[in-house]
Amino acid sequence: SDYDKLLKIFAVTLFLSSCFEESPNMTFKTVDGDINYNLEVAIKDEDQARGLMGRESLKENGGMLFPIAPVQPITMWMKDTKISLDLIFIGMDNRVVKIIEKAEPMSVQFLSSEYPVKAVVEVNAGDVAKHKIKVGQYIKSSALEEFEADYKAKRKAVEEQPKAGTEVESKVETEDKAETKVEPQPQTEAPVETENEAPVEAEDKADTNSDKK
Repeated sequence: SDYDKLLKIFAVTLFLSSCFEESPNMTFKTVDGDINYNLEVAIKDEDQARGLMGRESLKENGGMLFPIAPVQPITMWMKDTKISLDLIFIGMDNRVVKIIEKAEPMSVQFLSSEYPVKAVVEVNAGDVAKHKIKVGQYIKSSALEEFEADYKAKRKAVEEQPKAGTEVESKVETEDKAETKVEPQPQTEAPVETENEAPVEAEDKADTNSDKK
């Protein structure tokens, strides 16, 4: 009957919609338990530069993930961004290293990570306080893991490409390389405390290569 056909169509529609339902791609490990987010991922330079410019709103527990490679200190800003945001900076050990709450819409003030970071997350202003997200907490992100795996694979492929005129290194060159040591460069250590840091003031200098938006 027509009624049975309608029921079947409805059932199929529900099934298909469940197949395409968005699933969380980042989890914050807070004192109140896991807080799941479904974040848009900005990987290309133009996507990171655009960020959330022009958006009128964000979904609940939505936002944008900015993977950073290689790990480095970066600066952000709110140019042409209409909505206030909380910025969460993720360090190389998957811990939150800095938080800036309620960043001012449309501001061109530079917002520095201060520490080397592997990612920045932008979420609705007030989410950090609501979910008790704090410096020192761990995150887990399938989207970030996929990005890192892809980045490592591409980097390995580049490193394995033979260089012109250097197919066979001389014994002297090999020995010289073996004896060469590279001293590690000092860098600021990320904090381990669990207190949120207040929003930073405008930086006197900015890393123009890593500014977004």
